[in-house]
Amino acid sequence: MSNYTGADLLIDQLAAETAKVFFTKPGVDAAPLLAALERKLEKSENFRQVLLLNESIAILSAVGYAQASGKPGLVCLSGTTSAASGLAAMKAAMSARAPVVIMVAQKGAGSTGEFFSTPVDICQFAAPFTKWVCRPETILDLPRAMRRAFHECLTPPMGPTLVAVPSHLLQTDAAARVLMPPRLSPTGAADTTFIKRAAQILAAATNPGVLAGNEISQYHARKELVALTEVLGCAARVEANPTGLNFPSQHRLMAGVLHDGPSDGEPPFGGCDVVLAVGVQNREVLAASTVIPATAVVLQVNIDPDLAGRGLPCHFTACGDLSESMSKLRAEVQLQVDNQWVGRAKERSRKTAEQIAAARLGRKEAEAADAESTSSTVRAALRLVDELKPRKFMLVNEIGRFADAVMETVNLEHSTYLASGCDLSGYALPAALGVQVCNSSYTVISVCGDASMLQFPQTLWSASHHDLPLKAIVINNRGYSPAGTPAVNFGRGQLLTGGGMSITSPPVSFIELAGSMGVPANSASKRSEIQSGLREMLGSPGPFLLEIRI
Repeated sequence: MSNYTGADLLIDQLAAETAKVFFTKPGVDAAPLLAALERKLEKSENFRQVLLLNESIAILSAVGYAQASGKPGLVCLSGTTSAASGLAAMKAAMSARAPVVIMVAQKGAGSTGEFFSTPVDICQFAAPFTKWVCRPETILDLPRAMRRAFHECLTPPMGPTLVAVPSHLLQTDAAARVLMPPRLSPTGAADTTFIKRAAQILAAATNPGVLAGNEISQYHARKELVALTEVLGCAARVEANPTGLNFPSQHRLMAGVLHDGPSDGEPPFGGCDVVLAVGVQNREVLAASTVIPATAVVLQVNIDPDLAGRGLPCHFTACGDLSESMSKLRAEVQLQVDNQWVGRAKERSRKTAEQIAAARLGRKEAEAADAESTSSTVRAALRLVDELKPRKFMLVNEIGRFADAVMETVNLEHSTYLASGCDLSGYALPAALGVQVCNSSYTVISVCGDASMLQFPQTLWSASHHDLPLKAIVINNRGYSPAGTPAVNFGRGQLLTGGGMSITSPPVSFIELAGSMGVPANSASKRSEIQSGLREMLGSPGPFLLEIRI
């Protein structure tokens, strides 16, 4: 055997793809690959390996890394069983449209004997949860498969890919060459005919509205959408379960986040005669008549061709780069209107901003009047986070029903907001670790509930082991249940209605849990305690956990 094996070839291909961070759950099958990685680490400072204790943590950390950096997150797993335990995390990566490449070292048919069970191809299991899967069969296939995996994960719509590498190939002499990735041309703007027609409809609208979807933050089109919204002078709302900051959180025209459920009172776009939906991914909420009135004309733009025109009551749709499309649409609107229209738009902008400000003030007064409620306690804690946070910080959120509270309460103007966009419990802490890996100079804060924290608490070990200054806030309501469902005591278990349960018998000590993995922690419930706890957390040079009991 030569000194250059399939494992070395694979590592060199990853170097050509400019992959720098490996989120690794070690195992026997991946040992040759990890040995080759160690050899590369000794020669290059551009590579870094982050060790995780769980497969899902590795994948979710790569998701956070990809969301924060815009570059593919790279995961290395060992064995079919290992990879299968991370299927839910792969689904979360798909929901977040995160570019993640998952390598799985897997025993092949040639390496099994009578004492081994029949090998199972992880590609069969992972296909529904990933964008593309592959199992290379020869040494020549290794660089080709990895090149394709990076191409697929980065091509809109982005998503996770998986390459199942037969472990015997990793130890085989390699004569193949590394494939250099090409430079990709950017996606163009939406069709010119659509731009002109959409501009005409928006210019003629009496009460337009803007819906900012998750593709806005994923493909960096927020600045252009804000400029168009300000020209129109209308309210903007964010799609339910936002995965990023799709519209400035405290902009005067930001009317809030749609709720993933029945809408109370007036529809969010009630009274709108035209709705511009940009980069919207969540179709279920918009299908309800309580969101967009049937009389409204809906214009839709997506970068994902599979979403353009699908599942939304739209009248005109287009596919194209969102920032380019919004810039051209704004310019076309301004070309078509006169000074009288500009005056009406400014007046509409003033009235809309006043209505939004009054609604925010009303919610704040209601919060102060009912300071003991769960919602008010969470909002009060978030206000303290906003008061004490550093200028450069990143917030990873997993208190989904409080997404609107986070957006409204915390000023994210110079910061980053990330969430999963799906119902996987346990996303926030591992994703925040991945965010911290690619942004060492930023303060990264994870906010989640107690049930979420208990999914993957082993993440704290990795933060301590790698000396990452990750900050974790745990909102502890001693259980989990859908919003508004009261607890029902069924004895020792104290199950809750709506499929939830209480975590009180025995209670969980998050301070002891964090301390067992080398992470300092504190607990608070009163405002003064929360304030001092936040100061201690933000002043800590390393990882820290703050439990807020509500």
